[in-house]
Amino acid sequence: MRSSAWTCGGGSQQAPLLTNLRRRHFFLRATALAVAFAFLNLYLQPLALAANLPDSPETQTPREPTNEEKLSKNLETIEARLGTLEAKLARGEDASAEKQALQAARQELDALDTQALADFAAIEARLKEKNLPEVILNRHYEAVNQYKQEMAVLKANLDELDAEPTDEGKKPKAQKAREHLKAKQKKRGPKTRFDPNDMPNKSLEADPNNKPKLTPEEFTRAGLHSNPYVKLAAHGTYTFDRLAGASDPAYLTATTEVVLSPAILAKAEELQHNPVAIYNWVRNNVEWVPSWGATQDAEVTLGSRRGNSLDIASLTIALLRASGIPARYVHGTIEVPEDNFRSWAGGFSNVTAAANFASSGGIPITGITTGGRITKVQMEHIWVEAAMDFRPSRGAVNRSADTWVPLDPSYKATTLSDGLDVAAIAEIEPADMFESFLASGTTNEEEAWVSQLNPASLSDTQEQADQALGSYLTTLPTATVGTVMGVREITTDVRTVLTQSLPYALRVIGARYGSLPETLQNQMTLALGVDILGDLVDSVTFPWARVNNHKVTFYFRPATTADEETLLSLIPEDATELSDLPASIPSYLVYVEPILAVDGQTVVQGTAIRLGEEVPLVYSTTHRGTNGSMVRQYSVIAGSYLNITITGGSISRLKVENVEQKLAEARSILSSGDSDGFALLSGDNLLGDLFFAAGLSYWAQYLTQSHLVSVAERARHGLPMGFGSIGYEPHVRTFFGFPRAIERGTMSVNVYLAWIIQHADGDNSKRLSLGLQTGLLSSALEHVVPETALSTPERVVQGISAAKALAIAQAQGQRIYYLTPQNQASTLPNLALDAYSMSDIQSALAAGKEVLAHTNQISINGWGGAGYVLFDPVSGGGTYRITGGLNGGDLPWGDWAWDLAGASMDIYKLFERLRRTPPRLELTAAVIQATDKLIDGLVKGTVRVAKVQAIEHGNLTRSCLTETQAASLKSALSAIHSLSWVNRIPGISAPGAGYATRLGQYIAYMYVLFTMIHFMNLNDALEECPQTP
Repeated sequence: MRSSAWTCGGGSQQAPLLTNLRRRHFFLRATALAVAFAFLNLYLQPLALAANLPDSPETQTPREPTNEEKLSKNLETIEARLGTLEAKLARGEDASAEKQALQAARQELDALDTQALADFAAIEARLKEKNLPEVILNRHYEAVNQYKQEMAVLKANLDELDAEPTDEGKKPKAQKAREHLKAKQKKRGPKTRFDPNDMPNKSLEADPNNKPKLTPEEFTRAGLHSNPYVKLAAHGTYTFDRLAGASDPAYLTATTEVVLSPAILAKAEELQHNPVAIYNWVRNNVEWVPSWGATQDAEVTLGSRRGNSLDIASLTIALLRASGIPARYVHGTIEVPEDNFRSWAGGFSNVTAAANFASSGGIPITGITTGGRITKVQMEHIWVEAAMDFRPSRGAVNRSADTWVPLDPSYKATTLSDGLDVAAIAEIEPADMFESFLASGTTNEEEAWVSQLNPASLSDTQEQADQALGSYLTTLPTATVGTVMGVREITTDVRTVLTQSLPYALRVIGARYGSLPETLQNQMTLALGVDILGDLVDSVTFPWARVNNHKVTFYFRPATTADEETLLSLIPEDATELSDLPASIPSYLVYVEPILAVDGQTVVQGTAIRLGEEVPLVYSTTHRGTNGSMVRQYSVIAGSYLNITITGGSISRLKVENVEQKLAEARSILSSGDSDGFALLSGDNLLGDLFFAAGLSYWAQYLTQSHLVSVAERARHGLPMGFGSIGYEPHVRTFFGFPRAIERGTMSVNVYLAWIIQHADGDNSKRLSLGLQTGLLSSALEHVVPETALSTPERVVQGISAAKALAIAQAQGQRIYYLTPQNQASTLPNLALDAYSMSDIQSALAAGKEVLAHTNQISINGWGGAGYVLFDPVSGGGTYRITGGLNGGDLPWGDWAWDLAGASMDIYKLFERLRRTPPRLELTAAVIQATDKLIDGLVKGTVRVAKVQAIEHGNLTRSCLTETQAASLKSALSAIHSLSWVNRIPGISAPGAGYATRLGQYIAYMYVLFTMIHFMNLNDALEECPQTP
């Protein structure tokens, strides 16, 4: 029977598509298979579904394990029992239970071995039936022979052990059998390695030694040289042959950062190619981010409306060059009065906090003191010079360039405005709310644990706030979203002409550039491993702007035609539904090549390996001026399909709309049933675009929620670097050292962050508290994004993350412990987690870090393991991990087979290869109809993500608070302020606060963050006010 997820809605809807398919002679049973691989499980929405926290272990009927899974588990059981037997014999203890268990496992092994050999024989028969190349049969014979040899050794060792009459004689035989099995039956290690001194969720710190250069010679010694001049007479009707340097062609051409894309050209035309209009638009619409190093290209800055001084300069230069006006970067050191700098940096009340925020982002900066206080800030900066017709029109009319005019649209005043005081409006006392929450469960300060804290008390408080806000908002008919939520906004300044001076004191000009030098570009290096000398293998390095907000895909494709033919042969001829597909793929038969691609173009092609083997995906980052350079390694199974999303603190609305358009085009092709159109579909523009949308969704929501939380707390949050993967990863079953099969896997999220946070008044305890909140947010999104990606109205799926695992465990009655180096002797023995998790926790404690962990494994949707938080109490950095070594989340796929897509069978080739199979018109139409429905939901989801970005990046005051928005805004506002209320509990952030009190605070954070999801409902009705220019 076809499941409800495949219901296509009725014959009347299906008939036109069937007719179209028949008319075009496009039958392809493969359509049903491959399209399902590509789309079925990625119904992407932003955070529209609250996290479901089951209050008891799952009771659903598990799927029947495959033969490979049964044998693999049997071998694991035998290895574990041998270890226990060996230990008991060494201690002289009674080991009769282990002996009996081993005998039972040995008997089961015989039956499983017989089945394995039968499965091997069936595979051999199919390979011969399909006339596959000899190389494939040889791989099969090699694997079978290896299996038989190792199985014979294992059985002989077990039989020798069983035949030995004495316990003393059994000890060496048990050791022999265990060591053989351990050496051959490889277990997958953690996907990422934990280093307690280099957290994956990293806080960037201010560097007092990173001071600005004060002389031209210092710039020269740093390798920063101006561009040479090359003569060029004119560009169109605008001449600049009379102005020194204006004829350098570098000042009109595109670069990595200065992209002259259709969006840039359209914006320049919209602004009538007028330099005054260009300056005004950039200055009044693009938020300055206090960080250093080129991070975004001009189109990303245009689409996100935010960037650092280099990014804003790149956008300004791109618009000028698109208008035929030569423009260049200027790099120098400036001095800004401290009050102006505090405003510019985001509305800080403390100049040291503002300077530390900028220094943490990498800006060379220092304070100038007068009378014992900082009166000026001295900093390196980037601005623009444009070759303009300045005299007499001051840039208003452009015929012949006569002056290099300095422009700095990044420099602007900003104000930080509070939103509504929800506690006062709703008459809520935060201390009472928190005390009620603590009293709802069991807390033990002395033993540092809490259990069964009931979020109902928090929900009651939020409901109280909802009701009060509902009444209060009716009294604000002209309110915007910003006036309700709180906002950081740019103070507008519209000019009619340009000036020839900068708005601050200029200390020195160090260099001028037509394109930014490498030393001013942040960089990302991707590689497929590290050799024995520590050098990266198959590496490629990009300027950060080249990959930021661009589609970067890591996948695998068949290495040869023979490998492709083998994959094709695995589809049964009589398959009519997804349930007819094989539950596993004999991965030892197929070799695949790892591929890294950027925007669909291959940039790295690695060495072919067997399907199911592992490839180390290495990230190596360089962020100028900071301690943010990182090297991270993630173990990826061959057969995975991942999007690598890279950001520098912004998600471009233009990028989201672009992937939305591509998915709409794919939907149109699917609906048409046009066989020629299917030639346009591939793994990259189906799976690649879907996972790209999911990656953009993750970072968009993280940035938006972090922004809102920080504004509510009168703080500023920045993300100079965020990167990681989201996509499909299969499970692997190994037999004696080789990957026997890949099976249905998971949608996994694994991310790394380098963030900066400063409170407006410089309060460090508030900074650390916000760091933990945004860290828990990043963890929560790692289960929510996959859940919303794969859930349908008919079926809500369950994912896992560290935050969700902790919430589930404490709701089920487990104790949540707060472990420190000081109390570990009494707390650590209470944890009964897997070996890798315990190793992480012990390493963290040994390095002086602190830990939040539950006591026992949990189970959800077929996943079993633990979630835990390891964090640095000094910097606020940390890692939010789940069993298996993920710095992220996991969602098991239990119902649909993605194995062929994961093995990177090119979808169009699959179509073409099966064109001559018997037609399956009804099945094809049904799947396309269902897929069309899912894509429709996904496209709506990406639009909502784009609107979220519009909210964050300077548009809060421009968005009307409609009646619909007012209703949905209440939950968001009460949740955001609940976080603030928990922070403001007297003494809760003090060093002497009790362990259980702090645990209660962190668990309250998690529950409130889950409910903050309601904010996303706002975006369905979000529109700019009609009166907005």
